[in-house]
This record gives sequence, C-alpha cells and structure tokens, in this order.
Amino acid sequence: MLPRRMSIVVKAVFASALLTLSAAAAVPQSEPSFEIKQVRLTEQHIRGFVEMQKVLAEMAKTIDTEEKAREQNIAARLEDLAKQNSFGSFENFDVVASNITLVISGIDPDTGKYTNPKELMRADIADINKDTTLTDDERAELVKDLEEAIRTTPEVEFPENVELVRKFAREIEGVIN
Repeated sequence: MLPRRMSIVVKAVFASALLTLSAAAAVPQSEPSFEIKQVRLTEQHIRGFVEMQKVLAEMAKTIDTEEKAREQNIAARLEDLAKQNSFGSFENFDVVASNITLVISGIDPDTGKYTNPKELMRADIADINKDTTLTDDERAELVKDLEEAIRTTPEVEFPENVELVRKFAREIEGVIN
C-alpha cells in the first residue's frame, strides 16, 4: 500500500497530467514541456479553477479522443469555459492549474501543513524501498517515476501561493480527487 502522502502527490501529478492531456487533445502543441510558468495566485484564480475543474470532469466523461474531427469543438469549448471563469484563455487556465497543483501536492490534507513536494517524494522513495509487498519491478517503476517527478518539479516561486491554496485546499481537493 502506498503511503497516504504519496497518494496525494500521485493524485496531484495525475490531475496535472489530465489537464495537459485534455489540452493536448484539443490544442495541438509543437513539443511537450514540463516547465511551469509560475504566477501569483489570487482568490479569483482559485475560485475559477474549482468551477472549471467541475465542468472539465464532466467534459472528460464525454470526450472521445479517437475522433479528430471533434478536436476543434473541444478546443472551442475549453476556450469558452476558460473565458467564462475569468481566465481569458485556456492557456491562462493551464498556468493557474499548474501553480495550484504544484502547491496542493505539498499540503497535507489532515494537518494543512505544507512541505516541499520534492521532500515528500524523496520520503516516498525511501518508503517504497522499504516496502516488502512490492515486486522489484514495481519498486523500480515507482522510484523511476518519482525521480523523474523530482527532477521536473520546480520550487514554489511565490510563497504567498502556499497560504492561498491552503485556504482553499478542501475545495481544490474536492475537484481533483
């Protein structure tokens, strides 16, 4: 069984990946990028993110990624949804979502305490290496994935984002879980 904090990090990484995949399916991109453009978050960003995540979850149930003909329709829907939630564009929403995901992955849902996500992932690697219920292949795959996540996870540039995300953590967790 994975440690509780690891499942939180995995969920946050999954939520971010889902957003990226949704955007990629709808908006062609030249090359995938793991770089996060960091911004100072506002309450309006957080509220818009929560509302938009609710709609995206419903949209994800209906999106058929096999149908290329629907890509323009999906892109238009995503752009409209972003504008309705005060983001101006889906790209701006993605920036905010990445910033929220970066912070929420370090917030303990029970205590509300923030820990750098890289520190959590390093602790998770230590736990995984001690876990006797995992096969060597499972352990190697989990460690590899976490090491990649550590490599690509930036430090939080705006410490005030931590307090703001912590304030709305329950709402955010409710829409990404």
